[in-house]
Amino acid sequence: MSCRKSIFYIISILFLVVIIILPVVVNAQDNPAKKIIYETDMCADVDDVGGLAILHALANMGKAEILAVCFNEVHPFGAAAIDAINTWYGRGDIPVGIYKGTLNRPDGSGYLEHVAKFPHDLEKKDAPSALDVYRQVLSQQPDSSVTIVSVGFTNNLNDLLIAEPDLVAQKVKELVQMAGLHNDGFNLTRHNLVSSSENVIRNWPTPLVISQEGSSIHTGDNLKTAPEENPVREAFYRYFGNEFRGRPSWDEMAVLYGVRGLSSYFYERTSGTGSLPNGYIWQMNPGIRSYLSNRLSNSSFEHIIEQLMDQLPIGAHFDVSTRYAWLGSPVEFDASISIVEGNRTVQQYLWDFGDGTSGEGELVTHDYSTTGTFDVQLIVIDNIGDTLRTTEQIYISDPIFSPIDHFGNVNNYETSQADLWSTRVDSNDVRLYLSNEQRDSETSLPGFCFVKDSTYSDFTLSMNNRTGEDLSINSYAEYSIIFGYQDEKNYNYMLMKHSTSRLVSVSNGSSIAVAWTKQKGLPDDEYHHVNVRLSGEQLVVSLDDSVFLESTSFRWAGNGKIGFGSTKYAMFFDDVNVTRLGPSTGIKSSNSMPLQNTLNQNYPNPFNPSTEIEFSLTKPENVKITVFNIIGQKIETLLDKSMQAGNHKVVFDGRNLNSGVYLYKINAGEFQDMKKMLLVK
Repeated sequence: MSCRKSIFYIISILFLVVIIILPVVVNAQDNPAKKIIYETDMCADVDDVGGLAILHALANMGKAEILAVCFNEVHPFGAAAIDAINTWYGRGDIPVGIYKGTLNRPDGSGYLEHVAKFPHDLEKKDAPSALDVYRQVLSQQPDSSVTIVSVGFTNNLNDLLIAEPDLVAQKVKELVQMAGLHNDGFNLTRHNLVSSSENVIRNWPTPLVISQEGSSIHTGDNLKTAPEENPVREAFYRYFGNEFRGRPSWDEMAVLYGVRGLSSYFYERTSGTGSLPNGYIWQMNPGIRSYLSNRLSNSSFEHIIEQLMDQLPIGAHFDVSTRYAWLGSPVEFDASISIVEGNRTVQQYLWDFGDGTSGEGELVTHDYSTTGTFDVQLIVIDNIGDTLRTTEQIYISDPIFSPIDHFGNVNNYETSQADLWSTRVDSNDVRLYLSNEQRDSETSLPGFCFVKDSTYSDFTLSMNNRTGEDLSINSYAEYSIIFGYQDEKNYNYMLMKHSTSRLVSVSNGSSIAVAWTKQKGLPDDEYHHVNVRLSGEQLVVSLDDSVFLESTSFRWAGNGKIGFGSTKYAMFFDDVNVTRLGPSTGIKSSNSMPLQNTLNQNYPNPFNPSTEIEFSLTKPENVKITVFNIIGQKIETLLDKSMQAGNHKVVFDGRNLNSGVYLYKINAGEFQDMKKMLLVK
């Protein structure tokens, strides 16, 4: 062979290799997102919500494109709830279609109405029919490109198949139907829809895959740590009667297959039969009818699904070790929960800590040198230069007298027998926990924490607590609140018992009972709010906002440390807040006529659940005080009437509101002013 022919032969071979291999390389790099229409009966069960949540997470990762969501139930809040979930994930423009017909004995829901209260802009009356949405969406897609993941009834699919069989055959690549393979008792039969299901299974013109796994795969209880703004969290919370538990994951499994295919997750079974209660039996047939079985363990699927359900919307996000920190305690910031689009990666995490300093990194620690409220900004920059940013507030307080509730870090307290104390997550919050380990009987006041340094003679202490004991078994559980602690022989304490409670003064080591009550200080095993207020010689103890015990005594030694604990029993303590009374708190100590109109800062602030708003008038005026949320929507008119000159106050109760910043505004003649207040639950 001549040299010229050899060169020509080599070039030809190389050309053929490029022609053959190049498409493979391009396809591997391209790997377009799966086009998904989600068909759901989101109503009676909550796994539909979990399925939509992980579908959005897969869309965040660039694995799925959500073309539409169609609702095959008739619940009045279905469309709004679906739109609220889509809006939370930043995809509020996804078309939502609803079934416009009637269903036999439609289902109720324990969560849809609650989810529909989250931000959205679609109501049932404005939602188009599912059939119209299918027509519009499918007609715009490439041939054989759309996967329909159906985790509900077949009424919408049946309407589509009857009205547009050619459109289905042309555009739909695959139908994934969540259902039982034999005599399904819900998705294929409920509401007398068995004939619709038979028509769909018998005549669907493209591959139909039955997904029936999920009954032993329980997910959703992890949502207790999700943000309260997440409607998916709200759905699971309401579904389980205001608590969090795992739920079988039938619908989540169908979504996993619909987006990721068999991969390493599933086997496809193409032999055998399926059946309906009306006697219809169909034969599995490769490429036409099949069903799935699992390749992974239940725990592996639970881990996969929960990771996806935990994922936040695309954006800059961060966790913080505490949003209510003591001065001198480092605050840890974690930006690892930030989500960037598709296959992009984060290149930089830039921080502005709000106090004139900055930092960089996914995990950073910062020490604040002054007290106050700081706007912390995180900027995330991805590998193509796009930026995402978010800002959240951090509250740094004096460790002795803080207007901010402090959430359980025992390092900020002096402890007696410190090995008994820890922090635990309880009721979705970090709480101080005093264990039931053996106390040292030779130590004075075993099992107590004390607020650092000394207090003033007038103060308010508030906290939430519950016993770790089962009161049905042990009716002797108790805890104590100590105040005016000077040394081991001189202090006061409030003993809160399941049976009775009492106030005691200890002077020179001798105990004197000053007041007592037969009311239960531990009514049950739930959390209860306790408030102790000492002003002069007057002491008032409130339990759950009702006066529990009060006493006037010259024996009160108010100038000393404040503490809490138990000598015998396990207890949880939370929202511990000590505030000194007097002019420094913003509460007026004089009844003299004001020299100017004023609107004072509410007190306490932050508050839970109520707070007082004081204002002053130099002359009689018609006064209107209105509360707004942070986006300017009116929440409540607290006052709207003529008031005399002088100092006045009104009470705002936020027990039915979510935590957050609220605004209150006064209009009094020509005088106007507005201030912010913070509700923390």
